[in-house]
Amino acid sequence: MADTTTSMTDVLQGETVTGDFLLLLADREALPNHPALHYGGSVDAQNSATKRVPHIGLMGYDLPAAQGTEDNAQAATGFTDGSTDVSVVRQTKVYDSTDLFRMVNAARMGGPMLLAQDAMASYAMRLTQLIAIAGASFTTSVGTTNVDMTVATALTAVGGLRVANVAATGGYMGLLHGYHWRDLIVDAGTGTIVGVQERNPGLASMSVLKGGAFSGTWLGVDWFVSNYCPANTTDFEGSVFGLGGITWCDGRHGSVDLTADQVLLGEGRVLFERERTANSATTEYASHCYLGVSKALEAGISILADGA
Repeated sequence: MADTTTSMTDVLQGETVTGDFLLLLADREALPNHPALHYGGSVDAQNSATKRVPHIGLMGYDLPAAQGTEDNAQAATGFTDGSTDVSVVRQTKVYDSTDLFRMVNAARMGGPMLLAQDAMASYAMRLTQLIAIAGASFTTSVGTTNVDMTVATALTAVGGLRVANVAATGGYMGLLHGYHWRDLIVDAGTGTIVGVQERNPGLASMSVLKGGAFSGTWLGVDWFVSNYCPANTTDFEGSVFGLGGITWCDGRHGSVDLTADQVLLGEGRVLFERERTANSATTEYASHCYLGVSKALEAGISILADGA
């Protein structure tokens, strides 16, 4: 009887692992530093982990009053003000692996170089997630629960910015979940507004799947897609906003304590470090960043749409 791979199980392996690997599917498209995002600065050397972003009513917020009498004395107008507090907190991720695992792992997936790259990518995606969560907190909301995203919903949201006096300084930023974007481009491509596309080239071009976070400009809004838009029971919540709607702050590491085991990444935004536990023959890699994101002014609209 001939020897076969089935009969020779004592000298053969059932399977081998390749020397490379595939990344599990995840949203890895970080948001850029868009002009609609307000950066409130760093907490470095501020003696507080909370940054206060002031609001002030100037540049036409208060209007002059007509005087019926030539020598009438006008009472002073008090400044209208407010503020948003942004708390910067530590965001940490840790990987821990044994010596034996790193010996036998052909793909070297637990190596420090790859994990350092992962630390920077994780920082960018955590910031993206926090921005998406803040965008869903705007008081004014459009859309209907359990109803797909439509062109009409997008038009209502963008129009709502005008109603709310949101300035277009630097442009508007829209953030939608992948479900929203899928339903929006289907509605734009197959709905009753198809005939309008010839008069609005931007509407036609925005239906192209570009594969990155930025998915096109339409109605004066730079639209981005992130599957970190938060979900409730049945829906996902996106947003569209202008400058002042969302503010974020951070903290940066100025130096390292142990040059052999620590390195600063991204101009000090991420600390990547290694710790050895000798009695268990394990090595731990940790990354730390300090971020805070908050809704500031009601300079945005949250967008509710079905997530199925």
